[in-house]
Amino acid sequence: MNIKDKMNQLYNMPLRDFVKQAEGLRKDSGEAISGLLQERVYEKGFARRLFNIKTVSPSELQQSEHDDNPVIYRDKAVEAPAAATVPFGTEKLELFTYTGKRYPIRFYDIMTPTIIKSHIQLMTYPGSVGKFLESNLEWNIENMEDYTIMRTLEACIDKHPENVIELTGKKFDKEAFKILGQRLVADNMPLDGYKFFTHHNLWLEVLDTDAVQVGDGIASQMFTEGVKYRSGEQRNAFGFNVLTHKKNDLKILKSGSDTDFGTYTIKKHEMYLVPPEEFFGEFCVLRDLKIIHKDTEQNHKFYGYETLGFGVGNTKSVYKVIFTEYIDKLEGVVE
Repeated sequence: MNIKDKMNQLYNMPLRDFVKQAEGLRKDSGEAISGLLQERVYEKGFARRLFNIKTVSPSELQQSEHDDNPVIYRDKAVEAPAAATVPFGTEKLELFTYTGKRYPIRFYDIMTPTIIKSHIQLMTYPGSVGKFLESNLEWNIENMEDYTIMRTLEACIDKHPENVIELTGKKFDKEAFKILGQRLVADNMPLDGYKFFTHHNLWLEVLDTDAVQVGDGIASQMFTEGVKYRSGEQRNAFGFNVLTHKKNDLKILKSGSDTDFGTYTIKKHEMYLVPPEEFFGEFCVLRDLKIIHKDTEQNHKFYGYETLGFGVGNTKSVYKVIFTEYIDKLEGVVE
C-alpha cells in the first residue's frame, strides 16, 4: 500500500476506531489526516491556487523593525510607490505601508475553534475521523485564507483607485481586451503574466462573448482555446491565465474562537487582474495546517492551526474590472 492509499485509509477510519488507538498510532493517523486536509484546503479554496505557497523555515525569520512579530524581508522586484503587508489570523487585517526598497512578510497563526466531544459521543459518531474534522475544522482555515486574499486585493485597489477599469454598456469584447492590454503596457507590467481572477458565474458570461465581439474567427479561437507559446505552454483568453471560484460568501470566525465576526460577501460582477508573484509579493507557510488531538479521562479535543505569512511588495500591480452590465444579473444569485 502506497502512502497515498494509507492516508486515505486513515482518513476514512471510523472515529471510534481512531480514538481507541494507542497514542503513537493516533499521532501517525493525525499526521496523515493533516496532509489530506491540506489538499482539501487547496482544492476547495482559491488562495493557494491563486498564489504558489512557499515553505519557509524558522531560521529565515527575523524580528520586525516595528514590533516583536517575526518577519522575512524581501527586496522589491520592481519600483513601486508602496508595499503592503496583511497579517493572517487577525480580524482587522490592518494594512501597513512601506516605502523603502524592501518589504516584510509578516507571520501569524490561524487557529480553529476547539471541538470537545465526550468519549461516548465519539463512540457513536457515524462518520469517519476525516469527515468529522473536515466538517468541523477545515472550512474555518480555508475561509480565513480566502478572506485574507480578498481583503489584500481590495486594499491594493483602495490605495490605487486609478487601477479600477469600469466597463459599461458592453460585454467583454475586443475593446475591453484592448483597454486592459494598454493599461498594463502603460504601467510597464507583464501582459502575459497576469491572471483573471473572478467568480465562476461572471466567467460564464465572459465565455458567452461571440466571434463578432472578440474579432474574427482566429481571434475567437484564441480567446476560447488560449494562446500557445513557443515553450508549448498554453494559456486561456489571449494569453491570460484564468482562475475562477464558486464562493458567494465567506463566513469568518475569530481565530481560535467560536465567535462569528461576520460574513464577507464576494461581488460576482467584479474581476481582478492579479500579477505574477515576482511583481506582487509572496504567500508563505511556516507551519502548514496541522490537526491536534488531545484526550482526557472524559473528553477528546480536536483543533487545527497553521502559521502563514503574506507580503505585498507592489500595491500598484493589482487591477480590478467592474462589469456594470452584469450587476443586476449576477448579484444575489445563490448556487
